[in-house]
Amino acid sequence: MLLLILDPLVMKLEMEVPLQNLKMTSFIKDNIMYIQNPADNQWYKQTLSDEIANQFKSYMNNSNEFYNAMRNNLDKIDIDEKDGSYIISISKDSDFLEEAMKSQLANSNATVGQIGNDVKIENIVVKYIVDKNTYLTSSSTVSFDFEMQGMKISMEMDAEMSNINNVTAIDIPEEVLNAKEIPHQ
Repeated sequence: MLLLILDPLVMKLEMEVPLQNLKMTSFIKDNIMYIQNPADNQWYKQTLSDEIANQFKSYMNNSNEFYNAMRNNLDKIDIDEKDGSYIISISKDSDFLEEAMKSQLANSNATVGQIGNDVKIENIVVKYIVDKNTYLTSSSTVSFDFEMQGMKISMEMDAEMSNINNVTAIDIPEEVLNAKEIPHQ
């Protein structure tokens, strides 16, 4: 689950790694990131620089690379209609998304940008469910194989969107606000 307000930047993210039975929760508010250690449930916090906060905002807003790649390859995209939604899927000939994904990563993170050609992304499968009336995405699934510096990972990310443009506040529990400070290195 992701709750997000971009201005000012406030976020709550809950992530699960099912194969490892792992659940992680994090918050960002007032340029402070709060992360819960999944091993002992202890909370930690670290101040984010303005540069890091702006990179994060930029990444969240930066869908142009994907949009342009999809727009320029409409012949490789399947669009179906079911139950009041459009189902947009890309599963065959998805190589065109590799460069878009690498470019988006490079634009959002200097470290990934410096790695550049050492990143290999392939077997990309994308599926979006878009409400036919509002044109808002209600869910998405993205899976791909990722190789960097000799390490290979298969990723699948499922997202469900709701209450779009209606989140007015994200409350952070007191125990999270009192987290142990992690100093900058």
